[in-house]
Amino acid sequence: LTATRNVSLSNMQLNDFSDYAIRGSGVDGFSLTGSTINGTNGNDAGADEGSVRFTELTGSATITNCNISGAVEHNMQVVNTSGLLNRLTVTGTTFGSMNATTGSDGLLIETQGTAVINATVSDNIFTYASGDHFQFSANSSTTNDVIFSNNILSKAGTAVSGGGGVRLIGGSNAGPINA
Repeated sequence: LTATRNVSLSNMQLNDFSDYAIRGSGVDGFSLTGSTINGTNGNDAGADEGSVRFTELTGSATITNCNISGAVEHNMQVVNTSGLLNRLTVTGTTFGSMNATTGSDGLLIETQGTAVINATVSDNIFTYASGDHFQFSANSSTTNDVIFSNNILSKAGTAVSGGGGVRLIGGSNAGPINA
């Protein structure tokens, strides 16, 4: 999905892609509902390949009642360098297994530059992470808003190397991380 608006996908079964099951760049408005992404998605962790990856996702976005697994690196990743994503809402979704060697985070959200991301992550199940189940990295010069509530995190199946937690990171941002 490149430079598009108001994408709505529902009841999809996506699996076994050489790079991404869903890849978006410059998407304004996105919804994924009742879908399953699994199998093996991606073959190059150095290129941040995985199951779902967005850069410059703006407007509002929802991920509702989905199952997302199978990533070579992150099961879901949103990285913005500019613009406003007001609000990314992830609810009722299960984040599952990933590559045990190259896998990292279940859900990674990151701001850089002047980007603002306001996110609500609630009522989800995180069952596996080689890195963190959830990570929000605020590396922008803006104030972001994060609500993380009523989620279930399990270390069942988590790689021996660690992971399985929640990490909020503030880099060069001028404002606080509100969690």
